[in-house]
Amino acid sequence: LQAQGVEFNEIDYREVYRILWENKTIKEWEDFIVLLKTFIELFKGNNYDETKFKEFYDYVGGLKDSFSKDRTIAFLKIVEEIYNDYEAYLLKIKKIDFNDMINKASDCIVKNGLDLPYKYIIVDEYQDTSFTRYNLLRNICDSIGAKIMVVGDDWQSIYSFSGCDVNIFTKFDNFFDVCETRYIEKTYRNSQQLIDASSNFVMKNPDQTRKELKSSKSLKYPIKLVNFDNDFDEILKFELIIKNIINQSTFKNKKILILGRNNKDIFNLLKNFNVENEYGKRKFEILGDEDKLRRNKFVKIVYRESPDVNIEYRTVHQSKGLECDNVILINLKNWKAGFPNKMVDDSVLNFVKRNGDSFSYAEERRLFYVALTRTKNNVYLLAPYFKSSVFVQELKTDANVELLNLEHNRLETLKNIEKNGERYVIPTKLKCPVCKTGVVLLESFWNKGKLNRVLKCSHNMAPPFNRCNWEGGYYGSELEDLDDIEYCPSCDGILIKRYRHSDGHPFLGCTNFRKTGCRGKGKKLEYIGKTCPKCGKPLVKRVNGEDNSLFVGCSGFPKCRHTEPFKKEMGS
Repeated sequence: LQAQGVEFNEIDYREVYRILWENKTIKEWEDFIVLLKTFIELFKGNNYDETKFKEFYDYVGGLKDSFSKDRTIAFLKIVEEIYNDYEAYLLKIKKIDFNDMINKASDCIVKNGLDLPYKYIIVDEYQDTSFTRYNLLRNICDSIGAKIMVVGDDWQSIYSFSGCDVNIFTKFDNFFDVCETRYIEKTYRNSQQLIDASSNFVMKNPDQTRKELKSSKSLKYPIKLVNFDNDFDEILKFELIIKNIINQSTFKNKKILILGRNNKDIFNLLKNFNVENEYGKRKFEILGDEDKLRRNKFVKIVYRESPDVNIEYRTVHQSKGLECDNVILINLKNWKAGFPNKMVDDSVLNFVKRNGDSFSYAEERRLFYVALTRTKNNVYLLAPYFKSSVFVQELKTDANVELLNLEHNRLETLKNIEKNGERYVIPTKLKCPVCKTGVVLLESFWNKGKLNRVLKCSHNMAPPFNRCNWEGGYYGSELEDLDDIEYCPSCDGILIKRYRHSDGHPFLGCTNFRKTGCRGKGKKLEYIGKTCPKCGKPLVKRVNGEDNSLFVGCSGFPKCRHTEPFKKEMGS
C-alpha cells in the first residue's frame, strides 16, 4: 500500500470514541457499556472495594486459555479504571449511590451500634433481597434486639441481575435461627383455572415453595393461544386479539396490557425486519420510544380503529405488582432473545455474581409466571406455529389452554392495500440467497399508475442501507402462490409459480428470466394426483426442513395444514 502512495496516520482513538458514541451504530458498543454498568453494580452490591481487583487478577493469572486470560485481563483493567473514576467522582460531588447507602449504613451499625425502640422489623418483597440488604437487616436486628417478619413470594423472584438471591428467602431458616412460616393462599385477581395452570408451571422447578392457591373466580379458558405463520400474519393476529377483547360485552372502559420480555419487543412487532411495516404503521401508533420506555416504564399504544381504548406496553419486569383487565404476551419465539431469554451472561460477571438457581431457566420460568398472572380475566399468548417458546409448548401439553382460531383473509387484506394505491412490505419464508442473513421481502407499490411487486433483501431496505444489494426481480405470480417460492438452483434468483400458456400446467420459473434468460431448470411442483380431503386443493410432495424427510402437504398451505405420510407408490 505504501508503494502505491497510501499514507498511514496515527489513529485518534478519542475521535473514534466520539463517532461511536454519537452515531450509536454499533450494537456491541452499547452492550459493552451495559456490561460495565452491571459489573460495577454487582461489585458494589457485594460490598467489595478496590482491593478486590488484586484477587481477580490472581485468579485470571492461573487460566490456561490464553484468549480468555487476555480478554478478562483487558476487561478488568478497563472496569477497574472506570470504577476508581466513578468513586472519585462521587467523593468530589459529596454524594453516594444506592449501594453506598446500604453498605455504609450496615458498616456504621457494626462499628457504632444502634439505639432504636423498635421491637419488630417488617420487610415486604423479601424474595428480592440481596446479601448486602440482608446484612443490613441482620445488623439492625442484632443491634436493637428486634424480631423480623418478612413477606414474599419466591415464585416472583425476578431480579437476580441486580444482585438479589432467592435463596435468602427460600432458605430463611439458614439465616435466622428460630422461625415460623405461614402461607397466604387466598388470591383475588386470577381465576382458579389460571392459578392451577400457572402454579403447576412454576412448580416444575423443585426448588420453588410448594403451595396451593385458591380463588373464588372461575373462567373456563383464561389462557388463550393464538398462532401465526410469519411476521405479517403476526401483526394481523395481534390486531384480531385486540378486536376480540374490545368486542367482549364486559370490556367497557377496560384496559389492555401488552407484555414482552424485552424493551424492543413491541417495536419489533410493529416493524418488519427493521423495515417500517406499512400495515402496522397505519393501524397502530406507539407514543414514545425505547428511551421513554426505560424512563417511564411503559409506552401508550393508539389503535386507530378504536383510539379511546387504553392500551399500554411494558416489559414483564416493569409489570411486577400490577394487574390489568386483559393481557397479551408477545415475542413467544424459540430464539435467543425470546421467552425464555437464552442469552448467556458474559463470563466476566462470574467474579461478582453469586451461585443462584440450579434448575434450567429458573428465573425465566418465574418471570413467565409473573406475566401469566397479571390479568384479571384472560391472558393471550401470541406465538408462532413453528419454533414457539418452550414455555408455550409446555403449557399446551400440561394446561387447559384454548387454541383461539382468529382467522383473517391475508390475501384480501393485501389486495385491499394495493387497491387503495398504498405500499406494503411483507417477509417471505426465504433468507436472502446472497448475504444469507437478510430476508427476502415482497414490496408492493404503485408507480406511474402501474402496480409493481418486487423481491428484495431486507438489508437492501433497512438502514444502514445497501448492506446487501440483492434484488430478486419482478414477482410476476399471484399472491396466493407466495408460499410456494423456492431458491433458483441456477442463479441468485427466486423460483415462482407460473402457468404454461398451452395447457395451464403450473411450473416454477426464475425471476431473473427477463434479465438473464435463466429458466431455473424448469423445476416443476411435484403433484401426487390426489386432492386435499379438507379443502379440495391438489396435494404436493414436500420436504421436512428439519430432517429432509418427505411428506405430503396441501398446496393451499398455510391456510390449509393437512398433511399425510409420503408413500413410495405416490407419483408426481
